[in-house]
Amino acid sequence: MVVNESCEPVDPSSDDAPIVALPGKERKKKDKVKRFSLPPGIYNVHSSEKHPRAVVSPANDGEQLYVARISDSALNQQFLINAIGVFTAMDTGAHAFSVIPSFVNATVTRSDTEVSKIEWIINVERKKKKGKFKGYIMSSDNKKNFWALNGNSDQPWVIANLPGFGEKVV
Repeated sequence: MVVNESCEPVDPSSDDAPIVALPGKERKKKDKVKRFSLPPGIYNVHSSEKHPRAVVSPANDGEQLYVARISDSALNQQFLINAIGVFTAMDTGAHAFSVIPSFVNATVTRSDTEVSKIEWIINVERKKKKGKFKGYIMSSDNKKNFWALNGNSDQPWVIANLPGFGEKVV
């Protein structure tokens, strides 16, 4: 079951859905896909569903990240992702995203404080289209929680480099 920050159930089929961090399987070296760390840059992030939804930054500190149907405004949500996996939303000033511990799941929330930001491990494979990557976003703490959508801890994400930012990185 997916819950919002008030611990109320959320309909996973709705257009907007929260992002949570859940335990998942680590990808072992047996995985035949060649993965590498996401290069730093400015990106759009969206789900890999048949009808993708874009990751959107919440309006206020402490609110949960969510996905929304891709529209002009959602596509314009830009994130600076640095070399150690810290996300900063580019439209509302400097803030990073953290995991709030929970017994059931961990919500991925906006945080304006330096102390609570978390470094994410982002392992991706290059997609055929230049500047597009597909992969998993995992916490760097000992919990190894993955970004999940609708209770799916094996949720790959599509991360698209914005034109002019980092497309020469190999």
